[in-house]
Amino acid sequence: MDSPVTTSVFGVVEAPPSPFLTHEELAEKIIGVAVDDRYRVQAQLGQGGMGGVYKAVHLGLSKTVAIKILWPELASNVNALARFQREAKAASSLNHPGLVSVSDYGLLKNFQAPYLVMQYVEGKNLADILQHEYRLTIPRTLNIFIQICDALAHAHEHGVIHRDIKPSNIILQNIKGIETVQIVDFGIAMLMSSFSQEQSITASGDVAGSPQYMSPEQCMSEHVDCRTDTYSVACVMYETITGRPVFTGRNSLHTMYKQMHEEPDFSVFEQLRLPPSLRRILVKGLLKKRDQRYQSIMELRADLIAVRDQIFRSLSQRLIRWQSRSFPEKCSASFQTILFVLGWVIVSFYMWQSTRYFLHVP
Repeated sequence: MDSPVTTSVFGVVEAPPSPFLTHEELAEKIIGVAVDDRYRVQAQLGQGGMGGVYKAVHLGLSKTVAIKILWPELASNVNALARFQREAKAASSLNHPGLVSVSDYGLLKNFQAPYLVMQYVEGKNLADILQHEYRLTIPRTLNIFIQICDALAHAHEHGVIHRDIKPSNIILQNIKGIETVQIVDFGIAMLMSSFSQEQSITASGDVAGSPQYMSPEQCMSEHVDCRTDTYSVACVMYETITGRPVFTGRNSLHTMYKQMHEEPDFSVFEQLRLPPSLRRILVKGLLKKRDQRYQSIMELRADLIAVRDQIFRSLSQRLIRWQSRSFPEKCSASFQTILFVLGWVIVSFYMWQSTRYFLHVP
């Protein structure tokens, strides 16, 4: 198959002709293709509502990259494609360790599909982690979201709004025992937003985007600013701590209605015994009116750091109190702990033996 010709992203944009390849046809035919004679597509890494992500190698540098090839229909609207090019150019200027960098972008003419070339990152996304672990501890959650705020602050300072913060766009890596965060898909959400405004909603009520994490103003197709990302971060943080999304409707439209008109269920905070300071952060971050919620991501970051420091101080004070005890008191506390652990082991062993008996396990 001939290598597709890439149109200049700085020239005049013309809507490609139809009909388009189906998503399955594109995923099948793109493997092995040399994109712009520079990137050889090797394998598909994943697929979502906006397109497919592929592992590729830069032929000149022998460097592994990730290419996100958007569905061809996203290029059918001239205005949407032009906005995508402007947004991709802005995203490519971002340089922060918490952001997956965009190094190239264009349009595959033969496939009628826009694409982005991104840094290849090995790690697990937060959606997969939550699926296996259900919810994360508060200290781990704070570490993750302080890093997310750092990365988004850099983007906002450069006038770039993500618009699609969700668990699957947050990649976690373990580097020398330290969990680090990288955010993906900058430069894509604006295209999706433009495209969705030009299309009718399907009969099933499905719409483009991620309604479980969209701000009320984004659901109403109003002008958005950095506060829409702040709301989305609060939605993801709520799910990370509680193990469930803020809102889940029968379909996308129903979920968007809830985002605009219903209040989150904060009663779960009492069950989880969340610190009052962390409860206040989530309540403020999920306010419907953008003028009442956090006005910047750095404001949210400052409050998260305050909660983290408060937890550390509390633990330090407990340790100091334990160290100040006399030797007999320490021995007594240690003895109680040993008895508790020993009792737990005996009960667990008894339950295991009982299970083997009733199941007739030899």
